Amino acid sequence: MKRIAFIAVAASLLVAAPSTEASAATIIKSFNLTGDFASGTSLPSSASVIFTLNFDNSVSFGETDSAISQISNNLYGPLRVAYSQNQDRLILVGGPANFVGFNCSTNPESFCTFINNVSGPNANSTFIVARDAQSPFTFATNVQLNEVAVAAAVPEPSTWLMMLFGFGMIGYGMRTAKRRSDEKFETKIKNLTYGIV
Repeated sequence: MKRIAFIAVAASLLVAAPSTEASAATIIKSFNLTGDFASGTSLPSSASVIFTLNFDNSVSFGETDSAISQISNNLYGPLRVAYSQNQDRLILVGGPANFVGFNCSTNPESFCTFINNVSGPNANSTFIVARDAQSPFTFATNVQLNEVAVAAAVPEPSTWLMMLFGFGMIGYGMRTAKRRSDEKFETKIKNLTYGIV
């Protein structure tokens, strides 16, 4: 019985081991950034950029694409972000790979926006500025930033493997304990039958 309890505890610790990647300051949010552009440019009349952020808000960082993943985007990409920790402000840019300096007014086929209070419950964006290949930069109207729910990620194969291994060890421990218990019971019956105490 002690062995079964030990195996069960070991398996539960194995399955529930905390990820080393997790951090108390990690922000994981998904947003839909929308805005309308006037006709006369090749910009979409209704822009929509849906993305997920995953970053540590305890420190500022410069331009990177590792803190953002694009879900859908009818403006320009690839997407990159920079973060100011003391302002809790994120700068989101989209454009060609040679994008420099977060100045989308000088880069054709690019856009940028600020996301204020990105770590809090009231994240917002007040503007989107974009530029197509021919026209000067254009500001969007009716800009909105809405947090969206994204389906939970499917557990990684290694997680399933650890869980199945844990359940297998519990089953093995229970089966072994039952077999030993049955053997002890049979031995007692034989001893009683033959008068051995």
